[in-house]
Formats: sequence, structure tokens, C-alpha cells
Amino acid sequence: MKINKYSSLGNDIILVQSSKQDLVANSSTIHKLLMNKNIKYDQWISVKALVDTQNNFGVTIFNQDGSSAENCMNGALCLAKHLEKSSKDLKKEFNIKTVFGQWIIRSLKKDSYSVKMKLPIATILNQRTVEKNGLDQCNISLSNNTNINLSLINMGNPHAVFFSKDIKSIPLISWGEDLQQSKYFPNGVNLSLAVIKNRKQLHLRIYERGVGETKSCGSAACASVMTGIRNGYLDHKVSVVFKNGTLNISYDQNKNMIEVIGSVDDLGEICTD
Repeated sequence: MKINKYSSLGNDIILVQSSKQDLVANSSTIHKLLMNKNIKYDQWISVKALVDTQNNFGVTIFNQDGSSAENCMNGALCLAKHLEKSSKDLKKEFNIKTVFGQWIIRSLKKDSYSVKMKLPIATILNQRTVEKNGLDQCNISLSNNTNINLSLINMGNPHAVFFSKDIKSIPLISWGEDLQQSKYFPNGVNLSLAVIKNRKQLHLRIYERGVGETKSCGSAACASVMTGIRNGYLDHKVSVVFKNGTLNISYDQNKNMIEVIGSVDDLGEICTD
């Protein structure tokens, strides 16, 4: 079993590559190992090679608290770098099977990587079908009697987006914690606070379920951009700015495909002895 750590704009990802068929069943063992070694991370992802005509590898994603996650676009970028470094296959593009669908990942240039994903259609709010690409609106009352209007969108995992002119003063953590307890989100939700700078750029703060506030999140960037596009706020190519850098998001309406391009840092292999 090999364990490697990567970071995409401060979003720390652990990749665990093993041929053992019971890796997912032993996810608690991996979680304890990382905890005992005091290794800080946001998500860890199990990676297994597949004998599959449609996919080269399969992944299972876990949050910092050990809960499972359906999607992790930054993790996909990290996997692209990992396969570029470790795979014996010289191909530049890989198809990755996830619990909700497929990532198409590839290396572009030094430390720059791409992941494409076909957008899902799903239900995430009180059994109401979220219209095309998973978008809906709702007004939610928080524990301090604050009412907020959220745009809900499915990226394989559930997201709520709040647009504001000032996201620095908003109590992101308390809002995020409240939403995890909401009856509207029985499986939790990722919260994005978004400031639109212009039609081609927005700034984000993120609260991830199972993690807390994170420095960046690729699926949240996609959720925020798609929400902005559907509301007529944004163009189809947008730079999403986080504290540690930028992800470039583009949406192909004809293919209903979204692409994330970003940088990845290799933080090294983790000794399991």
C-alpha cells in the first residue's frame, strides 16, 4: 500500500493506492493511521486499478471526519499529478470511476492539471427534483433566526451557494455548522460564500461537510460557477479565486461538461511503518 500527500491550493489530499479488495471496508483503519501519525488533510481517496473498458481506475472518497464523499475535484487534480508521476502507462489522459459517474483527468503542463466531469441530475432538497444540472433555490432559517437565500446545486455531492458583496464578514463556520443540522440536508451540504467581481471572476470561501472551512474546493468552485451561469451572472469561462490561488472553470453547454484546471503540489510519500 502506498500513501502520498498532495495539495491543490491548500486543499490537502491523501491518495491511498492498494490492490487489496477490502480497502474501502478498512477505511476506518486508514483514518486511524492518518490520525495517529498526526497527518493533516481534508480528504483522502482510495485508488484502485480497474479492468474496465470505460475506466482506468476507480476511487472512493472520504472526508477528514471519516464520512464518505461523492466528489472531490481537487482530489481529481491531485490524482492526475500522481498518475503522471507514478503510472507506467505513458498516456496523458485517464478515465476515473467515482460513485456518481466519471472524471476525465489529464496533465497539461508543469504542475497544471485538468479534470472534466459530466454534470449530474439529482434530488437534494426534500425529494424535489433539482432542474437541469441540479439547481434550485430555497430560504433557510439559521439557529440565530437569520434567514438566508441559498442556491442549491448537485455536483455529485450537494452544494449551497450564497452570493454577497462581502464574504469576509459572514460567519462561515457557524452558518456551515447550522446547515449540517438542517432538515433540508439529511446528508449534509457544502456551503460556498461567493463574491462576483465581474463576469469572468469570482472569489470564494468554503465550508465543507465533514471537514469545516477549507482553503479551496474544486466541486464548490464548479457549483458556484454553474449557479452564476444559470442566473446570468457569469460567462462560461470563469476564474475562481481562493486565498492560495485560482482555479479556472469552463462549462461546455452542448456536452453538459464542466472542466477544472488548477495547480498541484506534491507533498511527498507517507511512511506507514
